[in-house]
Amino acid sequence: MWNVILCFFATLITVFAPMLLLVASTPPGVGSPVLVVGGLWGATAPQIIERSGLFEVAPERAPLGALTTLSEPGDIEILRSNGAWFVSVSYTHLTLPTIYSV
Repeated sequence: MWNVILCFFATLITVFAPMLLLVASTPPGVGSPVLVVGGLWGATAPQIIERSGLFEVAPERAPLGALTTLSEPGDIEILRSNGAWFVSVSYTHLTLPTIYSV
């Protein structure tokens, strides 16, 4: 029985840890890179970024997302009003130099 309880809590921690990280993270500030996620239908993430008056910062993009930097404090609300499903702090700028320096 203890093994079942242990496996249950281990599964809960594994499933909800990434979501907790996103919810508990600090809101992105001006100049910080953010990931903009668009929907499956309607405007894509690059179109949402362009409509918001921002620019993409990475040459590559994911099927549903693209990276941009915030230029004003109200840019997150503008991105969401233009159709962004999700706007999150991007930690790519912290991990890529570490990966490429190896």
